[in-house]
Amino acid sequence: MHHHHTLSYRFQPHPDVVAAKKRRQALLSKVGALSIALALSLLAGSSTVSYAAAASTLAKTNATSKATTPEAPTFKTLHLVAPSLQAIAPNLVMEFTQAQQVNDFNKVDAQNWKFTSNVPQLITVPNEDDGYQIEVAIYKPQLCLEDSPTCPVWTEFAPLFNPSLNAAAGNTAAGNGTNSYSAATPAHAISGTTSTIAVGNAATGSTTTATATAVSSSYPLVLFSYGGGFLFRNLYYASPYYQKLSNTLQMTVAVPRYRITSEKPFPAPLLDNYSALGFLLAHQNDYGIDGSKVFLMGASAGGGLSASLALYNRDHAHYPILGQVLLYPMLDYRTGSTESQYYNENAGEFIWTYKSNVLAWTEYGQQTPALELIKELTPFTPTPAIPQQATKDVPHLVKSTTTTDTTGTASASTPNKARFSSLSRPHAPQTEVILSELSLYQNPQAHQQKYGELSQPDHDYRAYFSPALASNLSYLPPAFIYISNLDIFAEEAEAYSKALQQAGVPVDFTKPSDLFHLFDQVAPDAPETKTYYQSLFNFMQQRLHSAKATPQPY
Repeated sequence: MHHHHTLSYRFQPHPDVVAAKKRRQALLSKVGALSIALALSLLAGSSTVSYAAAASTLAKTNATSKATTPEAPTFKTLHLVAPSLQAIAPNLVMEFTQAQQVNDFNKVDAQNWKFTSNVPQLITVPNEDDGYQIEVAIYKPQLCLEDSPTCPVWTEFAPLFNPSLNAAAGNTAAGNGTNSYSAATPAHAISGTTSTIAVGNAATGSTTTATATAVSSSYPLVLFSYGGGFLFRNLYYASPYYQKLSNTLQMTVAVPRYRITSEKPFPAPLLDNYSALGFLLAHQNDYGIDGSKVFLMGASAGGGLSASLALYNRDHAHYPILGQVLLYPMLDYRTGSTESQYYNENAGEFIWTYKSNVLAWTEYGQQTPALELIKELTPFTPTPAIPQQATKDVPHLVKSTTTTDTTGTASASTPNKARFSSLSRPHAPQTEVILSELSLYQNPQAHQQKYGELSQPDHDYRAYFSPALASNLSYLPPAFIYISNLDIFAEEAEAYSKALQQAGVPVDFTKPSDLFHLFDQVAPDAPETKTYYQSLFNFMQQRLHSAKATPQPY
């Protein structure tokens, strides 16, 4: 018999946020769900709501709320934020503490769930377990001379992946009157083919085509897991961002529309994305993918999901992965609860709060009947679409580097569970039930006694849910982790980075002191964002040219 528990959290106001509570409530009531949708559309980079327009809309609404609110808003950590982000930060205060808030928001925001520019190729992929049809957005690389709405690119970083772009740009600048890319061949291209490619023109905003010789029809793959706390979907539709990423990297970017928790909680998002990965690699010739060059990439909850994918992939099909790119990843289900060993008094004022995090993990870990878990996790062993490597060497494939920048302010993290005692209750009962079931999988005898079949003892089931719980981090692909000290995920990301390195996994870890969650999305032109992209693209270029994926662990 399975006992289902009903979530009954009762949040108490934390002493450090009492002063901001009235401001947030007033802002939420004034802005309303539609304006908050504008705020998150801002994060998604929606073509219908520009960064500036969304920020302006919220700023005006905030100004109105100031006039009618007894106390003016005050921000405890605004002075710690990088100057280039301080103007927009006050417009990015939002918090979700109840599932109904999330549902209400999604009902309104669903009208924005569409691609309005840089429309990708859309395919459907079956979940290999329950047959659910997963939509996958595929962004194929264009060769862009300049950044434009129709051909977005980070021009300063594109030559890392296609050095001949500099020469092509020079030819056009010299006044030859054409946007010819006959010499612009990506560094990772396979010669011998000719293809027609899109060329953007910033001056006219138009896209033309040009015939390029020796350009590969096969590109590396980035499987990108979108963020949103497993609660929201709007970042799936951030098509200008994904196309820009594809054009800069000269890689195919695939974004699965995995199920959010209101549709189906863990392990559905994990298995949706892994099914998409397996499908694309099994059909790599159909989609112009080089299956030997694959990155797992994600931001926020998507960063945590990418870490889970790396663990799950290691224990199952073990497709060769060049790197896992974890951008301010959501890794530890305990953060924000009494179970957490971390508390950073300077984190979480903007974008993503501790309370929102507790709700997100609680919804993601809703109790799933044990028999359903058996069905969804245990038998899922797809046949690899490409050959595996036989080596069992520890994967010291690139130099392990840790870059920690904490200039400006010291970390305020404190391993004191009492600090959260009034902020939230523990995740029990629902999350503890699912973790208990997952622990059972790692005891084959106990599992057989209860369910009549053996489980796989070398499969780290708890880690698939929350990567911070991983008992074995060996044989994982090299990782890039970028997190700021003002982000509530700072401590868990740093701990995960250290654990990876201790397991022999190379890690490029950076922790600046003055950025908040999703900084790169809300301030894409800030100098701090440029620094971040420089680190990110350097890592990916280094991994690309190493041409060595994770070795086979078994």
